[in-house]
Parts: sequence; structure tokens; C-alpha cells
Amino acid sequence: MRKFIAIGSVAALMGLSANATISRIKALGNQETDMEGNYWFDDSRDIFLNPAMMHKYADQVILEWGGNGKDLAAANSNSELNTNTDSEPTAQGGFLKKSGNYVYGVYLGNESNTSAQLRALSSSQAAFLEGEASINNTDTAGAEGNLLDGSDNQIDLFFGWESGLKYGVNFLYSKSDDDNNNSEDEAMAV
Repeated sequence: MRKFIAIGSVAALMGLSANATISRIKALGNQETDMEGNYWFDDSRDIFLNPAMMHKYADQVILEWGGNGKDLAAANSNSELNTNTDSEPTAQGGFLKKSGNYVYGVYLGNESNTSAQLRALSSSQAAFLEGEASINNTDTAGAEGNLLDGSDNQIDLFFGWESGLKYGVNFLYSKSDDDNNNSEDEAMAV
């Protein structure tokens, strides 16, 4: 009986596939700012390019190991947004579940590097200089100013249905609070 349980356990573990999808996409030559899938080979990250692809990856749990998305700083200093890089990936993951002709799912932590860069670029020069002076108590250059933070604590809600064609929608919601600096960020997208 013990041999049967041991062999059954090994067989069950061998049947599971492990995909480090972001690493695999980068290793195969896709060096984009955001790893939201690709058009050349199939990958579970394709659900961010076309939510209808969730039908192909239903009944799966997707996990990417990594660090925090945002490190909150002490008072009178700026928080540091950790974008997803090769050397320091951020943690993210979720699941997709099929029920009849419907697929639903939740994905956490898929913050966009492009969005963070656009927010930093759209910060006003006055806010940057004001933040720089308050951090250093001087007007010397070289410190990070008061840039708009990127999104953090992002949740993607997926819902799809099939009636001849496969349809899907992705609702994105993000909200983060930085109590030390009295700042709050909230974003939504479909």
C-alpha cells in the first residue's frame, strides 16, 4: 500500500507543469518593457493582450515568484516603486476557473512598468523641485523629487464566455496608500 501511495504521489507531481512564464518569454527574445504576452508562441501571459485567451488557460493557477511591488519609505522621503526587472522580478499570480461556458479568474500584482514610467514623466517640474527641497532641506540637485507613484496592489478580474466565439474582459483595479507621505493612488481600467 505504501508503494502504491508513493508511486501515485510521484506520478501526480510529474504530471504538473511548471512555467516561469515571464522568464521564458524573455529567454525567447521578447525584450519589451512589460511582459504582457506575445504574438509568436502561446503563453498564459497572453490573457493580458487578449482576455479571450483565458479560455485556453482555464482551470490553472499561475504564480510568479519575486519581491514586493512597492517599498514604503519613512516620513519626508519618497517611496520606491520596484518595477519588474530581469534581476528583481516582482511577485504576481492568480487563477482561472471554468464553469460551463464561462471562465472567471483573479490575478494579483501585474503592475505595469510602462504605466509607472508614464506617471513619472507626467509629474510636474514644480512638484519635483518641491519634493527635492523637502527631502534635502536644501535646493541641491541629485535627489529624487516628488514624482507621481506608479500603481501598486493591482488586481485584475477576468470574465469570459463562449457562444460560438470566445469572449473575454479584464477589469483592472489598483489602490495604494502611503500613510507616511499622505498620498493615495487609485486606478481602474477595462
